[in-house]
Amino acid sequence: MKQPDLGKKILELRLAKGLTQSELADECNVSLRTVQRIEAAEVMPRSYTIKLIFDNLDFDFFNTDKAPTKSETLKETTQNRLASFSEKFDNTFNLKTKEMKAIVYVTVLCLALAALFFGIAEFRNSGINRVDQASSSDINPNFVRWFNAGQMDSLGSVYLPDAYIMPIDHERIKGRQDIINYYQDLYDMGFRLTSNIPEEILKSDSIAVERGVWTGFNNGEFSGNYLTQWRLVQGHWYIENSMSSAN
Repeated sequence: MKQPDLGKKILELRLAKGLTQSELADECNVSLRTVQRIEAAEVMPRSYTIKLIFDNLDFDFFNTDKAPTKSETLKETTQNRLASFSEKFDNTFNLKTKEMKAIVYVTVLCLALAALFFGIAEFRNSGINRVDQASSSDINPNFVRWFNAGQMDSLGSVYLPDAYIMPIDHERIKGRQDIINYYQDLYDMGFRLTSNIPEEILKSDSIAVERGVWTGFNNGEFSGNYLTQWRLVQGHWYIENSMSSAN
């Protein structure tokens, strides 16, 4: 079940049980804003969040249909990822929004990706160099510690004021404050990071691109990959663009 049908179903079940959004949020140990956004079809929650909500609404969501075959699961996953990529691509390059900075940012990111995955010699000769994790100590190492401590303002200070992120379960988010709000929602839902480990970093004088692996937990273990583009501003590194995926 996808949005908006998921949000409508949760709303229907909640009203049938006579619960308010606040009461459902308390029972599921998630924020009120999370419930509101799910019912309004503004976000597609993770599987464990869906299960938690439906369990509290006495609805066996995962057994309503027969289990899909491996080929069906693979097909659905591929279609979902293609649809998600297409939506994010359209949003980023929608010229009617006049968000010209987004185009510049994505261009930089694509150039960095070209160097990262294809090793274009000309690009490397322009001043982009491979560095290992030990020599990248000037790029902020406190992300996991701040997130797990709930220090979202400190976490937000790593991002430029007009930064963009593309999370796994959300549409593109623009701006430091909205990014802080997103991470606060994750924290309120009980999610915690275990690690955020760079595997490769390409860095020039003022731009760095980091590729790595993240792990986390919330009633189960989760992992995925991330790609982050940093910019050096007045002697400090800030995140300008970031995207993540789940395994």
